[in-house]
Amino acid sequence: MKKILFTLVALIGLTMSVKAQHLSGNTYKGFFDLGYIVGVTNPKINCFEVSTSHGMQITPNFFIGGGVGLQSFEEYKVAMDSRAKSLEIPIFANLRASFTNTKLIPFLDLKAGAYTTDEMGIYLNVSGGIRFALANNHGINLKIGYQMAKLTYDTFKDFYGLTTDYSTQKDKMSVDGLSLKIGYEF
Repeated sequence: MKKILFTLVALIGLTMSVKAQHLSGNTYKGFFDLGYIVGVTNPKINCFEVSTSHGMQITPNFFIGGGVGLQSFEEYKVAMDSRAKSLEIPIFANLRASFTNTKLIPFLDLKAGAYTTDEMGIYLNVSGGIRFALANNHGINLKIGYQMAKLTYDTFKDFYGLTTDYSTQKDKMSVDGLSLKIGYEF
């Protein structure tokens, strides 16, 4: 709980105190994304995601930064394997490459990191999309991608003797999905 509280306080402080600035020719850039991930592997778990990234536009076509997200995973229960509904917080490095400097800009986006919750499970999201340029270097982003995550599940271990009672164990399982996101760039 302390990790979650610390992460949320840091996120709020970061987003409230960041101002656009120019440092040695590089420009501050921020992103805010809303998305939904549709599970495609077994276990198939969907999740809603909100994330923010902040960093520097190193060149007109390359961004590097870091961010944090909040993901709400659905409950999973199949046979003797289960995972309760949960809120997970990924922290990640963010790289982004844009291919043109026009009103409609195709881009690739990579987010790689770990969950601060769920015993530091792996977080990776690779996506591509289109940026719709607005005034003052702002933009609207539409993207589709693939998210890979490793999260902890209670999985079947063994039956107790001749009864139907059974034990479970904690295992890391891949939770991969197709991500659909809309974002605002500032």
